[in-house]
Amino acid sequence: MSAIDGEKRITAINIPGTHDSATVNADTNTVSRTQSLSIAGQLYAGARYFDIRLKKSGKSFYSVHSVVYNRKDVGLFGEKLTADDIIADFRAFLTKNPGETVLMLLKEESSRMGTDFYTGFYEKYIEPEFDLWYVRNDHIPTLDECRGKIVILRYNSVDDERFDNTNSGISFNGYPYINNYKTKDFRFTQVYMTKPEDETREEPSSYAGLYVQDSFRLAPEKKWTAVSSFLANEKKPWWFSVCVTSSAAGSSPYYNALLINKKLMEYPFEKGRLYGIISVDFADAELCGRIYQSNDFTNEPNAATAAPEETIVYAYLGEFIEKVRNVLFSVIASFVK
Repeated sequence: MSAIDGEKRITAINIPGTHDSATVNADTNTVSRTQSLSIAGQLYAGARYFDIRLKKSGKSFYSVHSVVYNRKDVGLFGEKLTADDIIADFRAFLTKNPGETVLMLLKEESSRMGTDFYTGFYEKYIEPEFDLWYVRNDHIPTLDECRGKIVILRYNSVDDERFDNTNSGISFNGYPYINNYKTKDFRFTQVYMTKPEDETREEPSSYAGLYVQDSFRLAPEKKWTAVSSFLANEKKPWWFSVCVTSSAAGSSPYYNALLINKKLMEYPFEKGRLYGIISVDFADAELCGRIYQSNDFTNEPNAATAAPEETIVYAYLGEFIEKVRNVLFSVIASFVK
């Protein structure tokens, strides 16, 4: 982000990101696992958009994927990963790299707290260190407004008596229901509006659009049709355009990602063309770099790219489980074919 014009709105930047970002150690359930790097590892690999799903239980916000807990280590006896751990990784990275920003899609999962979810999250994490967060909802911020901060993209509703456009986070509450079998004609909605405004205006100021491709039930080949169609479609610089490349049909996310990520690496990204947020499974530095390089740059990038060793390698037990897991899915994939 340090190489990109700070006057650009964050909706006008091509941003590599990750789907179900915290699942590297998802209770050894391979169907729930969509990443092979920790949050810190993804940051150093170049990801800047993170899909963070949390369940509030008591005073803790646990990282989950559906009903499955994400953990700090491989195995059911590993300590549960919490929002404290994830935010600590974000904070440490941004402290070291103040020219960067992190977009965090915040979503309640596996619980039904309603507006109390954001209230609890705000009181525990945002209020005590308000300067770490970008939580305004009255305009699309520029990159300079977000540098060194975590930008909240809020999936859930808020208590309107407690929160307003200065502290409620960018509302993704209008995230559209996705027809899971669509390969074209993706859903568009307005994500916030402070006052009615003519959508035909060239540069609207009081609302943003949300344009989404998230057809996760498509098998890999059809999913790639959806992804490539979305990438090819025109996007406006005041839309949050989100292309989720994950596929959960036909095989495990890992093997589906092998095909889709290979095609992404081969995709003819055009320098300076707007693609938006591309949220992938099993992200690595090469793929994040491929997406990132499609931006126009005004400076030399200076963010750290050398990850601490523990963020990119498993302990011995983790490596062993990873090998067994991949052998099992190789067998399953052969029968599926």
